[in-house]
Amino acid sequence: MVKFSFLKLLDETILPLLLLAGSRFLGVFLAALIFPVGFSFGNNPDLPSLPFIRFEGSGDLYLANSVSWGLVGLVLAISFGYVLFRILNFHGDRVHPKESSRLHNRNLEFLVIDSHEAFHQGISWVLAGLLSTCLVAGDFLSGQLSAAAFGFVFGVNAFLVLGFWWSVAGSRGLERKKV
Repeated sequence: MVKFSFLKLLDETILPLLLLAGSRFLGVFLAALIFPVGFSFGNNPDLPSLPFIRFEGSGDLYLANSVSWGLVGLVLAISFGYVLFRILNFHGDRVHPKESSRLHNRNLEFLVIDSHEAFHQGISWVLAGLLSTCLVAGDFLSGQLSAAAFGFVFGVNAFLVLGFWWSVAGSRGLERKKV
């Protein structure tokens, strides 16, 4: 049985939130580098999901916000996807001892994840994904985001959350089989 620890969950949640916030701002800077997007820093932001940044026009806001959310979706797909890959393929309860020995001989034992760490990492990424889904939906419903960026972020989050749910359901099945 997986024990829930709030402090462990808080510790595991800091990195996903920092990665998503950093990729959000990096997306604005990349949009300004690639396209002629004008923005400045200020106390009165145009978007609640992007604090401290004011855009010169609504077109700049729309373009930079779409690029920024696209980058967030890409970061979610890569980082949460890596965590989910480890949970599904290298869970300590599912790895055969021969495979564990091979991983150890190749110095890849860091890939094997125990049930406590898998649960806390997965839940922290699910929380980060749900937060980004709420924020992207707010931007889309306010008309400041393209449908493609919204669909990409929403689809990535839905796929990854369902994948984590499937892994948790599989772990529960393994726990029932143990004697």
